[in-house]
Amino acid sequence: SSSAATLSLAAAGSLDLATAADIASNVMGGMNLEAGDLNIVVDSLAQTARSSNTNITQLASALSTAAPLAAAAGVSLAEVSAVIGVLSDNAIQGERAGTGFGGMIRQLSNVTPQAEKALLKYGIQAREVNIQSEGLSNVLNTLGKVTISAGDAITIFGSEAAAAGLILGKNANSFDELTGKIKDSEDAAGEMSKTLSSGLTGSLKALGSAIQESALQVGRDS
Repeated sequence: SSSAATLSLAAAGSLDLATAADIASNVMGGMNLEAGDLNIVVDSLAQTARSSNTNITQLASALSTAAPLAAAAGVSLAEVSAVIGVLSDNAIQGERAGTGFGGMIRQLSNVTPQAEKALLKYGIQAREVNIQSEGLSNVLNTLGKVTISAGDAITIFGSEAAAAGLILGKNANSFDELTGKIKDSEDAAGEMSKTLSSGLTGSLKALGSAIQESALQVGRDS
């Protein structure tokens, strides 16, 4: 049910229910998904958070910026989540990740003459980096076959997306691997919330034992 999915997301992200519901709703809206896709959204977010150096709040921030452009370019939720995961593993998190990927989509959707010239230096045609027609994985793997200079990266991707473009090209294999994990993420949120709950229960039990031991020690010393 939708309430169960939202509850799992809240538990997995250590969020209150209202925030979890707002995140899920915003992601579905940004990616043009239907209410019936809620479980997919929740599990995708949870799997990304547990597989990379980000959390659900940071993911939500990144998606709020990147999702509309990603959806327009035909990028799936699993793919855009994997992008954010890879960028997060390389110190670009939250809104910065979303802005970087959004800028990359924007620049590669309308390659400037200067960018086209820069790409040709590496044997890449402008059409080969069109995410909508070629697919994100193919584009990243094409970029990953060459070593683009920082200056050319700014020309090709734009200043706000240059770092993201370079990182994603270098980590095309990691992107493909993480995308596969996210696509195969059924009940990831439920599993994550159970793990966190179990860890909390264990910590509370350990705290209780420590308190009891201290009380006994006090009793023996008095």
